[in-house]
Amino acid sequence: MNQFEYQSSCFARPTSIPPAIEKFVSSKSPPPVRTMAARLLAPLPPADQLVAVFHLCFDDDPGISDTARQTLTNLPPHLRDTAISGPLPGYLLGFFACRYRDDNDALEKLVLNRNTDDETIEKIAKDANDRVLEIIASNQERLLRRPGIVEVLAENPRTGMATIDRVVSFLQREGVVVSLPGQAPLVPPLPSTGQHFAISVPSALVQEDDPAALTPEAIQEKIDQADERSVPLYGLVQQMTVSQKIVLALKGNKEARSILVKDSNRLVCSAVVKNPRVADSEIIAFAQARNVNDEVLRLISRNKDWTKIYKIQVALVNNPKTPIATALQFLKLLRQSDIKLIARSKAVPSGVSSAARRHLQAIEKRG
Repeated sequence: MNQFEYQSSCFARPTSIPPAIEKFVSSKSPPPVRTMAARLLAPLPPADQLVAVFHLCFDDDPGISDTARQTLTNLPPHLRDTAISGPLPGYLLGFFACRYRDDNDALEKLVLNRNTDDETIEKIAKDANDRVLEIIASNQERLLRRPGIVEVLAENPRTGMATIDRVVSFLQREGVVVSLPGQAPLVPPLPSTGQHFAISVPSALVQEDDPAALTPEAIQEKIDQADERSVPLYGLVQQMTVSQKIVLALKGNKEARSILVKDSNRLVCSAVVKNPRVADSEIIAFAQARNVNDEVLRLISRNKDWTKIYKIQVALVNNPKTPIATALQFLKLLRQSDIKLIARSKAVPSGVSSAARRHLQAIEKRG
């Protein structure tokens, strides 16, 4: 990748414009106003100035967008250090992580910033030096929120084995299933109850149903019925510890998965979609379900194999629990007939239905 391609790869268009900067970056604003903002001369607080510059990197006027990109890529060191330590939006901190990927001082400030996205931390961890890696490994709250960071840490040859062992031990104590490259998932040890988990769970919970018998609609029905009426199965699951539920989520059959995908614990419900036997028909049903944890939808949306399936794309856009930015990402891939339904739907967030209407208008103009 040459320098131009690298610089361009750092920029990702934001999905919305904050009201505080709209008059300085809107396409309806006069070019001199936008140019002034692109040069950090707008009468705004420092953080808002930088957000405005970033938005102007995507201005339709090439002169303005070039000016904004030059401003961001050539910030004075003192302004850069203030910016990456401050309360900036995650997408802007992600830009700085890409821009200063070889600057360890800048990366250290970024990993210490609570506003930096977990996904950005993962990217930093791939090539970070010892000091930055240690900071990442010491942030237990972030590791619990996104255990995948551990896998990235393990892939970095600069990470010491003592650090990996410490992090894995901590996550296991917290009931988190840890996956390391080239190893089977490290399942948390079960509490000593005087009874082995394998004995306490009926074999029926790990025996699969006939795959042909469970359509997405049938699976959805199982999810909807996964409550007290499913005794003794539901009652048995409710008596399990978090660690036991995680093991069952990773190994259980469709019946067990249909219950555990609704579990309020994010570690449990997310383990369901990591079960190697989970079928595409189940994923479609999970994506359609309004009563699953949004962590399940996030994991589905990040899986490239699942998101190639058109029914899953439609389900994610229509599910009100899908993050709006994710829903808008898949909205662009839908057929015009489905976009029309979403534009009229009252079940999706207003931001999604409005985007669908704008998309239809753009199609009509091109036609």
